[in-house]
Amino acid sequence: MSKKGKRTIWAAIIVLCVLVLAAVLGIGMTNAAKQNKIHGHLESAQKYLDELNYEQAIVEYMAILEIDPKNPEAVKLLDQAKEGKKNQDKIQGYLTDAEQYLQQGHYGYAVEKCRAALEVEPDYPGVKEALENAYLDYAESYLKRGNYKDAEDVINRGYQEIPTDSLLSRWEELKEEEEQAKKEAEEEALKRAEQKKKEEEEKKKQEEKKKQEREKPSSIYQWRILQLGIITKFPWSFTLNEDDESYIYHVYFGRNNFEGEFDQYYEIHVNKETGEAEIVRHFTFQEEKLYSAWKEDNKNVGKKYDLRISDAVKEEYLADCEKNDIFEKCVGQIDAYLMENWDYGKEHGYHLMMQDLKNAEDFIWKGDVFYLDRTYRNLSLTVEIEIARKDYAGVEAKITGFNLDPGDEVSDSLADFIGKGIPIALAEG
Repeated sequence: MSKKGKRTIWAAIIVLCVLVLAAVLGIGMTNAAKQNKIHGHLESAQKYLDELNYEQAIVEYMAILEIDPKNPEAVKLLDQAKEGKKNQDKIQGYLTDAEQYLQQGHYGYAVEKCRAALEVEPDYPGVKEALENAYLDYAESYLKRGNYKDAEDVINRGYQEIPTDSLLSRWEELKEEEEQAKKEAEEEALKRAEQKKKEEEEKKKQEEKKKQEREKPSSIYQWRILQLGIITKFPWSFTLNEDDESYIYHVYFGRNNFEGEFDQYYEIHVNKETGEAEIVRHFTFQEEKLYSAWKEDNKNVGKKYDLRISDAVKEEYLADCEKNDIFEKCVGQIDAYLMENWDYGKEHGYHLMMQDLKNAEDFIWKGDVFYLDRTYRNLSLTVEIEIARKDYAGVEAKITGFNLDPGDEVSDSLADFIGKGIPIALAEG
């Protein structure tokens, strides 16, 4: 072989070696770049995992598998990231439900949802805090109702499940608050008992004072004046003066406007020693078109009555006073019932002014109750009522009829009350 041929062969060998070396170096450089990319994705994925950002971690692992589909580390970590995302979604769902239950006041349900989240992943950030807060809110709901025992039980259950300093501290605070609440309750109960005792003592004083007032001769004489029919018209008004010898009664009655104006006046003297009563003055109010004045009238002047107070009279008087107390309760409750249920009466300012109820057979009282129309300042309604014993515990009233002034058309609105039983409460409170 010539020298020229040999040189050609060596040149070809050299070129081939250069090409092989270049190919080897190219492959080595490509693998290094891939490994660098994979390492970068792994670092990013780990960062996202640390932040519990499973969704972005999954994206990074998928990027690795695009470079190296069989990368064992990426395959394993991708499965873990997907499982983490699945658990995270469950936890977030449970916590969202728990928050909604807390807002609705369903504290037991909220606790159960937080427990479910804790079972999915006990160390997941915020789960224990959510359960702790649910227990605390649950306990507070009992405290708002003053129920310390159940509040303490809830906190104790929570501490057994997640023994945190906050739950322990709250349980200790509850014990102190309970003791303070008991102390305050005892003090309040003592105050109420003292107040009740004072009220009962005051009531006894008032009853004793009322009894003493009733048993005064002057009060009995006034009752006798009404009882004997010396006064036959109503409304009436009594005022009393006295001197060494007599009780002096000033008695006004008549007139229908209830403005302190009357059309009859009597002055009656009752001798303190003998109980003899005498009409010493009588006036009649004269009212004409151009003239109105009181005019002295000798009618009944000088007429005398025997008002001596025997034991029998006093006993009858006191019994009548007791009946009158019951009567006042009855009429007051009838008035309240009528004014609450009778719309027309409320609108027109009807107001109970007086009553003329008498004892009757089979009834405690039977008679009329008169109402004032505040608009026209006149009596425009008379309600007929019966008050009969219902049983030993009370009485029952019935509206049996009514009479209205001419032109007052409210009979239809009252018709529904006719014959209705109105229960009367006689007991205090």
